[in-house]
Order: sequence, then C-alpha cells, then structure tokens
Amino acid sequence: MGDWRLSVNRRIKAWGWSEQKVEAGCLTVFKIEIFAGGYCSKHIHQRKSNGFIVEQGKMRVSVWDGNGVSSDVILTPTSGCFIVPPNVPHRFNSDVGCEAFEIYFKQEGEEEPLSEDIIRYSIGGLWK
Repeated sequence: MGDWRLSVNRRIKAWGWSEQKVEAGCLTVFKIEIFAGGYCSKHIHQRKSNGFIVEQGKMRVSVWDGNGVSSDVILTPTSGCFIVPPNVPHRFNSDVGCEAFEIYFKQEGEEEPLSEDIIRYSIGGLWK
C-alpha cells in the first residue's frame, strides 16, 4: 500500500499522509493514507461535514454522541460514503492500513480555511 512519490501537496501526518486533490465550491477532497496502527486526533469541525470513502484497506471511524458515548463504523471499499456532521466528535484509525478519500463539505457562503474550523481534543499517532 502507498504511493511514495513526492508531491508538493502531500502533508505528512502522525498517522500517515494527506494530499489535497480537489477544491471546488463547497467541496474539498483529500487522498489520505493511514498507516497500519495509525489514528488521528479526536476532534470536531465546527462548520464542516467530514466524509470518508475507503479505496483500499479498512478504516474505523469512532463518533461520540452528546452524552460522550462512542460508536464505531467500519468502512471498506464496498461501504460507500460515511459522513460526520459538524460539531460531532470523531476520530479515524486503521489496524491494517488504509487508502481513502476524505471529503469536507462547507456550508454555503463559508470561506473559513479548514485549519480554522477544527477543535482537537487529543493528538494522533501510531499504536505500537
């Protein structure tokens, strides 16, 4: 798994990498690779929905309800798209590694950069 060609758009993350592929209107799409054992921070997006489509491997998305109770959704290449609404705490991880598309949906008229929309409750990394 993994295409290691260098790209000026690729950003190395604690859990793998992400590379922006599309930004058009209300939609921003990133190609991501989560290394085996990788996990992102638990976080929310204040005004953006966050979608995931798995291309290869398997991804777990954990979401927390208003009472702090978590539930997990397992995504594979046949799962379709899973969308986390704004202000819902979530985190993704992969035990086996994963290539996926991460999609952000802006609300109409919103101009705020992605980096200013996120609130993190933890940090990401790799499980040992």
